[in-house]
Amino acid sequence: MSINWEHLEQPEFDRIIEALFSRRFKTVGTVTVVDGRGGDDGVDIQLDTHAGRRQIFQLKFFPEGFSSGWAKVRRPQITKSFKAALKHKPDEWTLVIPRNPTAPERKFVEALNGGTEPPTITIIGRNQLDDWLADDPSLDAFLQRDPEAALREMAAIYNQERAALLGGMNDVAERVRNLASVVDSVDPDWTIDFARSGDTEQLTVRPQHPLAAERNPIGFEVQTRPLDEADAALREQIERTLGYGTSTPVVIPGDAVESITVTGPEFLAGNWPAGEVHLGPFPHRPSIGKRVEIKLWNDSEVVATYEGTVTHAGRGGIGGTIEAAFFDGRLTVAMRLPHNPDLTELPDDRAHQPGVDVTVSYGPDAPQIVADVLHAAAAIRFSSQLEVHFDGEHAATFGGFPPITIDEYDQDLISIEQYAEDLAIVQRHCKQYFGIPQHIQPGGRVAMRVARLLVEGHIVASPKAELFAVELGADDSPQLRAALSTPRPIGWQSPIPHTVTAGDRTLTIGHVRVIHPRAVVDNLDEVIAALDAGNGKGFHVHYRPETDPFFHLMLDTGNGALDLRGKQIARWSLHGITQPGLPGDLAGGPDPAAAETDT
Repeated sequence: MSINWEHLEQPEFDRIIEALFSRRFKTVGTVTVVDGRGGDDGVDIQLDTHAGRRQIFQLKFFPEGFSSGWAKVRRPQITKSFKAALKHKPDEWTLVIPRNPTAPERKFVEALNGGTEPPTITIIGRNQLDDWLADDPSLDAFLQRDPEAALREMAAIYNQERAALLGGMNDVAERVRNLASVVDSVDPDWTIDFARSGDTEQLTVRPQHPLAAERNPIGFEVQTRPLDEADAALREQIERTLGYGTSTPVVIPGDAVESITVTGPEFLAGNWPAGEVHLGPFPHRPSIGKRVEIKLWNDSEVVATYEGTVTHAGRGGIGGTIEAAFFDGRLTVAMRLPHNPDLTELPDDRAHQPGVDVTVSYGPDAPQIVADVLHAAAAIRFSSQLEVHFDGEHAATFGGFPPITIDEYDQDLISIEQYAEDLAIVQRHCKQYFGIPQHIQPGGRVAMRVARLLVEGHIVASPKAELFAVELGADDSPQLRAALSTPRPIGWQSPIPHTVTAGDRTLTIGHVRVIHPRAVVDNLDEVIAALDAGNGKGFHVHYRPETDPFFHLMLDTGNGALDLRGKQIARWSLHGITQPGLPGDLAGGPDPAAAETDT
C-alpha cells in the first residue's frame, strides 16, 4: 500500500518529506531542514555530503501540477525559488512534488538554468518517493499506521514472545528483530533500543536521524533525593555536563533517583520507573572532525600554535564546550565558554566556571613525541589567553584566567618532559631509537641530562665522576712526592666510553675527557706508604676535585690535544633537583626551559 500523496495537506507532506530525507541521507552527509515560516531563502532541505557536494531540495506541494490553469501562478514560484537557491551555490537543485511531472513540466524545470551547469537540475515525484519509502519500512509503517491494525500486529508479536523457543537461538534473534521493527515504526524520529542482563532491563532512547532533536525534541525531568556533601562530586558532574554540554557522561545511581518524567513523542512521554539514569554526552555532530587550531598568548606575544581535530562540541544552559585532540589523541583539550561573557553572573562553585582542562595520555612513544605533548600541555596551562580557530576562522577566545605558577603545575609532568627531551637528543646522537621507558630509574634524570649536555658539546659535572684513578708510572722521587701533595689541573681521557641507561637499554655516548683545574689525591696516605715500601710503580692513585663534589666531563673529539677554547660549563638546570657545588642562587636551576650555561 502506498501513500496517497495528492490527498495530503501541505504541512503533512512537508513533515513526511523532511523525515524521509533526514533518515535516507543521514550517513551521506549533513541534512539541514529550514523552517520556512520566515521565508526559506530558496532552501527547504539542504544536503552537504562528506565529499563536499551540496544539493538543495525545494518542496512544492502542487498536487494538481503546474500546467494548464496552474502554470501562470506556480511556474513563477518555482523560478523564484530556483533563483533564490543559486546564491547558496548548489551542485544540484531538486524540485520535490507530490505527483509525477508531465513531459512539459519536466522540460520547463530542466530549462531553468538555461542549459548551463552547475547546478544540475532534477525532479523527485511520486514514483521515486514511493520507492524511497519502500526502502525505509519502519517509516512507511508509521506513516500508514492504522490504529486497529497496529494493535493486532503488536498483539500477535506479544503472543509470539510467550510461545516456546522451538527454533533455538535463531528464534530468539528473529523475535528480537520483529519487536525492534515494531518499536522503530512507532515514531519517525525516535526509537528505543532495549537489552536485558539478568533481572535488569535497559532502555536507551536513540534518534533515528540527526535532525530528530530539532524536529521532535524530548524533555525529561529527573527528581533526585536531596544530594548532601557526600554527593558533591556527582552534583558537580551533573551541573557541568548539563551546564556546558561536556563529553563526560553522568551516571545518577538508582538509589538517588526518586522519579523520571519524559515529555516529547507520545510513545515516550509520561512517568518512567525510577532507576539508574545515564545523561549525555550531547554532541553537536556537524562540528566533530573539523580542523581546529589553538593559538596561545602570554601577554601580547604568541608563544605557540597547535593544530588538532574537534572530538566533541556541545551546548548547555550556561555555555558550550569544545574538545579537541592533538598529537593523534595524546593531548586532549576541553574548553568551556559561557554564553554570557559577564562572569560575575555565574555562581562561584567550580562546576559553573569556564576554563580549560588538559589531559595527556601516551604509551611507549618516541621520546620526542612525549616531550612535544608535555610541552604543549604546559604551554596551555601557563598561557594567559587561548584563541580557537576553526578551518582558519576565529571562533572563540578564552582569557582572563590567571596563569598558574610553576609550583602549581604537575611536578611529575615537568620531570618527564625534561627527561624525554634529553633522551630524544641522546638517541639521535647514538642512532638508537626506542620508546620512552615506563619508569625513570633513580638518578636517571641527572644521568640523561649530563649525557645530553655532553652530546651538545658542553662541559658538565657528572655524579659518575667523583674519583678518577691513574697508575703511578714513575719511580719514587722528591719531585713525585711533591706533585702528589699539590693540587693540579687535569684533562685526562677516560679509559672506557661514557654510557647512560634508559630502561633496559644502554646508550654509548663515547669517550670523554675528565677535567678539573684543581684535582687532589684522595688516597694520599696509601700512595705514600706504597712508595715507602718500594711498591709505588703501578699503584692506583685516586684523584678527586679539591672542593667540588664531581669532576667535569667533556666529550672527546679524538683530535689529540685537549682544547677548551669556546667551551662552556653547563648547569644541569633540572626542575626540582639541586645541583651540588653551585652557589645557592644557581643550585636549583631556572624554570624548566632549555638548560642555560655559565662560562
